[in-house]
Amino acid sequence: MPDSFRLDGAASGPLEGLTFAAKDLYDVKGHVTSFGSPYWAATHAPAAFTAPAVQVLLDAGARLVGKAQLNQLAYSFNGRNECYGTPVNPACPDRIPGGSSSGSAVAVAEGSADIALGSDTGGSVRVPASYCGILGLRPTHGRVSLVGVCPLAPSYDTGGFFAKDLAVLQKAAAVLLEPSMHRRIKFTRLLIAGDAFAIADADAREALLQALTAPALRERYGDLVQVGLGDVKTGSLTDWADAQRRSANYEIWQELGPWVEQHRPPFGQDVAPQLSMASQITAEEAEAATVQRRAIAARMDELLGDGTAVLLPATTSAAPPLSLAPDELNPIWKRVIKLTAPAGLAGLPQVSLPVAKVDSCPLGLGLMGPRGSDEDLLRLAADLMELLRA
Repeated sequence: MPDSFRLDGAASGPLEGLTFAAKDLYDVKGHVTSFGSPYWAATHAPAAFTAPAVQVLLDAGARLVGKAQLNQLAYSFNGRNECYGTPVNPACPDRIPGGSSSGSAVAVAEGSADIALGSDTGGSVRVPASYCGILGLRPTHGRVSLVGVCPLAPSYDTGGFFAKDLAVLQKAAAVLLEPSMHRRIKFTRLLIAGDAFAIADADAREALLQALTAPALRERYGDLVQVGLGDVKTGSLTDWADAQRRSANYEIWQELGPWVEQHRPPFGQDVAPQLSMASQITAEEAEAATVQRRAIAARMDELLGDGTAVLLPATTSAAPPLSLAPDELNPIWKRVIKLTAPAGLAGLPQVSLPVAKVDSCPLGLGLMGPRGSDEDLLRLAADLMELLRA
């Protein structure tokens, strides 16, 4: 963690006795928020107030044990940071931790914190949760306050959080999730996203599907029917990922471009090409992607009706080796975004469940539900984890 200060929580509350870390894009009063970049830190004053997402955890009795590392500007899946160093993945130290919420996931995985705040724009909670072998929730868009949080792509940015234990994740959710958006769902049906599983590496696909053969799971939810998320109207998951690339990166440049052009800070090989690409997306391209995004959201609403949740790989594989260069990782990320785009495009909640291993390294199963169903999705997740262990 780049900033290891401590803040005590309230003397009592539902999170009394628990600790948490906050990704260093959440403001804490009196501390500079680095956003993963010393150049950002040097051009921004200490925070005037504490982000509400941090404050509600403190008010619930949790103790803040520090800020957690992230990719520069929260703008990569790999979790590496050329300025501050890369957090070590406790599950597989020779593999990347995943990003951009790398430090948050590692803090929980190594036991430094019971809970960690992250953020998920394109998959930055789900990917490191999968790679580090812990639970990670990307909530419904808008259910966690992002006041006092560095923006990246506001219509995608989602406050998320990690834990090792589902009961702890549920306690955090009860405190963090905005209650008026809760939509009560009784889940009775599970679908397997066949086109998403087809994108995963063969060994990852086999490991996850094998986990889903647990007899207790079939007894509770019946046969798991395979469906395709993509269709004739919205295109394939490759088309969905391209729509997110265009619309999200256009927003990113609108948010960060003025600062980048004013200060011209140096960026590492993981971030510089991304910013260059974002700067070239036109408003017309972004608008076309937004139209497609609305159609995709309608498609997901259709699939997730009548108490339905969807299962898909959280990532295409276990964590890639640390030794891979950015140009070797890029093809992996182009496939991973096809798996993370559906929830991001439609603003849906998705939790990554540590249910499988490949080459002794963890791999997450994604569980996605309708907007607002977060609390019930976590109850379903707890049920699934119990059934898969049976």
